[in-house]
Amino acid sequence: MSEQSKKTIETPENEPRPSLVSHHVFLLPFKWTKKRGGEEVLLDIHQFQDLSRALIDSKKWENEPFTIDKIANYNEWHYFYEYVREVLYETADEQPEKQFIKHFRHKEAAGGKYVITTPKPWSQRESERKKDDGSQDINYRKTYTLDIDEVYLHLYYTGVGVLSFHLENRRQDQNKPDDILYINQYGRRVFPPFYPIPAEKVGRSDAFSHHFGDIGDIKDQPQWHPNGKEVAYSIKIEMGQNSKSGATEDWSNLLRNLQEHKGIVSEKAKSKHAIPELVEAAFVAPFLKHIRQREYGLKSVLDDRMFVVCWYGDDKQSNKLNPKQVWDNKQRLSGRTIKYRRHPSSNEKQQAIFSSDWWYKFVFVDAAMVTVQEAEMRQSLIKKASYLRWAGYGTFYGVTDYSLVLLSSSLPSLKEENAEFLVTHLQSIYYKLAELTLVQRACVQHFSDEVTHVSSFPKEREAQLAKQASLLYKRYIRFVNRIYFREVTAQVQGIELYEMLQKQSRLRDAVESLNDEVEELNAFVKQINDDRQAEGLNALAVIGAVIAGPSLFLSLLGAHGLPGESVACQQKVYFWSVWLCIGIAMLSWILYYCYQRFTPNTKDKWWKIPLLLVIAGLLIASIFLPPNHLAKKSPCYSDDGNKVEQLESSPFLQEMRDESNVAPLDSTISNSQNLQNQ
Repeated sequence: MSEQSKKTIETPENEPRPSLVSHHVFLLPFKWTKKRGGEEVLLDIHQFQDLSRALIDSKKWENEPFTIDKIANYNEWHYFYEYVREVLYETADEQPEKQFIKHFRHKEAAGGKYVITTPKPWSQRESERKKDDGSQDINYRKTYTLDIDEVYLHLYYTGVGVLSFHLENRRQDQNKPDDILYINQYGRRVFPPFYPIPAEKVGRSDAFSHHFGDIGDIKDQPQWHPNGKEVAYSIKIEMGQNSKSGATEDWSNLLRNLQEHKGIVSEKAKSKHAIPELVEAAFVAPFLKHIRQREYGLKSVLDDRMFVVCWYGDDKQSNKLNPKQVWDNKQRLSGRTIKYRRHPSSNEKQQAIFSSDWWYKFVFVDAAMVTVQEAEMRQSLIKKASYLRWAGYGTFYGVTDYSLVLLSSSLPSLKEENAEFLVTHLQSIYYKLAELTLVQRACVQHFSDEVTHVSSFPKEREAQLAKQASLLYKRYIRFVNRIYFREVTAQVQGIELYEMLQKQSRLRDAVESLNDEVEELNAFVKQINDDRQAEGLNALAVIGAVIAGPSLFLSLLGAHGLPGESVACQQKVYFWSVWLCIGIAMLSWILYYCYQRFTPNTKDKWWKIPLLLVIAGLLIASIFLPPNHLAKKSPCYSDDGNKVEQLESSPFLQEMRDESNVAPLDSTISNSQNLQNQ
């Protein structure tokens, strides 16, 4: 984080600023995909570098490598193990091909406003209007204005990124415990999780035929919109001191897009609503134009909610969860009952925490009501999510799969107790723990998607399957060894909080499941390779069978020749027999190739046996037909088929006889016969 974001404790330079009431960080993990020619391609390092250059070219984002020239940065750097720093921080001396992360800071965000318009908290309205969500009466709405400290964007080479909004609450009119709940709940929602169906249609069949076009405009029928129910009425972002730079998200464009496309039915419709306007305002138009031109797609890793990191300082709320004294009744001998104070027992202190509805809503990021209405289940969940190491000092941590929160005394009280470091630790160190866990979750999901994509390659792309699976497996091994850490620090509290974050996110189970998916993919690829090798061996066997007959014939012909024929005739017959055998082998191979190429998936291969018979017939023909048939057509015979005597007149034989002084063939034959008679 920047130096400005670490200065949460007032100094003489910023004394006029109101004291910090709460600090909020909303983290949006996302992943990117890349298409080429309309077809999705797997991740590579060039995509990571391309997006990094696009952010710099947008002129709104500044690349900031990490340095330890500041005290807060030094403390943060030395908190983590060395091998963890490679993932969490970008340093200036890193080689581009070995970078894990690119750190960007929005140049114009600091000093801006993050404005959330929500329903008014129930505790701040009349009891008879508790259920009014403010859709009809704007008097039952409340607007929260938070100061933007920084907006960061981290890109990771694994194909994921994290966009984070760092916000400060310094207003006394929004410092109540319920205000913090509403800021967290409505400030983190980036798009509606669902749209309500009119109550009069529920229970009837036409409830399932209610179209987006039936909703109408938000201004005309606000009661049938999710605004004020699961999402805020609006979230406005003002970048820097210039209020004209920013955007307002009220989800009306999303609704119009759904009405126009009648739901999400096309890639164009998906791309239009994939990035909410408040996120587009942070990414800025030039960057979005670049990724759309290059066929990139951005998708949220979680659902409609951002991850929440929050510190809230309130003396009353802290003391309520950590009572120093409790009232008890005592009956005297006279029968009179009096009340007195005593120190609470350990069980009574835990009961104060685990039975608190506000603490449950703060940890699980609820607002108006507790979303678990069964006492034992609620206590079981809050026990697993509460970290109470420092509860005796009024300091409480809560960890879920969507939040990391800290409740403590107010900032002035922390200063008096020399415990103000709690704020900076949450803003820097524990925020990094949360982001690392989010990156791990995003990587697991991204890898799982890629395994599914690779395993679904069509048959004509099976040749690429082994290569892509190998690249995917290498990146998976790198993820397990370089990103998925079992432990990140030697500090006990950091170990325990990191373990809680992984446990609450069910991360270890997800990594084990991913490992099974990768192993299954490798087994699938191995099976395909074995099948391809078997097909190759079969092809070799066919080739061997095709050339076996001609080879045998040629070997016999070369060893013994043709009985009763002259050497010249035998040479000519041998020459044409060779070419005939080669032609037969080539023809057999072409027929086999056509059979394999054009009928790979044909179940009814009825012409397989006839084809084999044809090949066998050609083999037989190659052995028996060529010598006799070609011999009759060779120059050794006349047109009427009679043998032409040209033994002695053959220039070829005469030349051979002169060179080797070989006796005439007749004398050689005569001598051979005399030897046989003897």
